[in-house]
Amino acid sequence: MLWSMRTKGSAAELEQRRRQAVALLNQGVKAAQAARALGVSGAAVTRWKQAYEERGEAGLAAEPHPGGQPRLGKRVHRIVQRESAGRVAEA
Repeated sequence: MLWSMRTKGSAAELEQRRRQAVALLNQGVKAAQAARALGVSGAAVTRWKQAYEERGEAGLAAEPHPGGQPRLGKRVHRIVQRESAGRVAEA
């Protein structure tokens, strides 16, 4: 599987870019032209168009992406928190 870097910008900025792409498509602009104008791939524009067609505005909305599972166990996490809190109180 190919991995690519996440596009730069906040979730709100990325959502706005998706909405701009769909607006351009609705004005009759070709997907490739919209992609060039927005600095994204043609495949991305096509995905956004499909999401919009299937789910409407909700298909373009930013979605939370939670991080991975914590690597420290709960016990170790509590110890680190306790020790960190003690250092903050001392400072």
